[in-house]
Amino acid sequence: DSSIHPDEVGVEQTNVAIDKRNQMPVGQRIQLSYQTALTHYQTRNGIAGRPWVTWLLVASCTLLWCFTAYKTAQATGAHTLATILGDIVNNGISVQDKENTALSNVLVQYGAKENTLILQGQYWRFITPIFLHVNALHIGLNMLNLLALGIFLEQIMGHLRYFLVYSITGIVSIIASFYFMPQELSVG
Repeated sequence: DSSIHPDEVGVEQTNVAIDKRNQMPVGQRIQLSYQTALTHYQTRNGIAGRPWVTWLLVASCTLLWCFTAYKTAQATGAHTLATILGDIVNNGISVQDKENTALSNVLVQYGAKENTLILQGQYWRFITPIFLHVNALHIGLNMLNLLALGIFLEQIMGHLRYFLVYSITGIVSIIASFYFMPQELSVG
């Protein structure tokens, strides 16, 4: 049998697989490509074999949310640990009401997409909103999705390509928000 089965292909057999790839059906080629990438990733040792970019993104976004939630609670008058935690819990799943601008002010201060500021030359605001989140529900769901998909994608794509895809899609989404929703503040 001259066909190559994906579960039989190791890293050392990749060159043979590439030569015979054009003879395979599309579905089998996709499976072979996936299996080859996964096998290559699994043979790495140490930190190169771990999805550290995903975990770093999750940790940095979560820490940044904790910081902005703390600053928002302080801006609304909470100064003790109990009142700060109470404010964070009260705003855990809801977005601020229109009369309370504390959250918006804090998010803008730390890099939310605000079109007037971008037009004034603050182009870094196309990047920083990727890492900012509004409330506990927003950060929780985003980080759950990032962990579920990110670990898998980082294993297949590799660290650098995965980070580039994450960054580029985030920047493109902020640019889309800039053009299609110019009056709205945008994060995460």
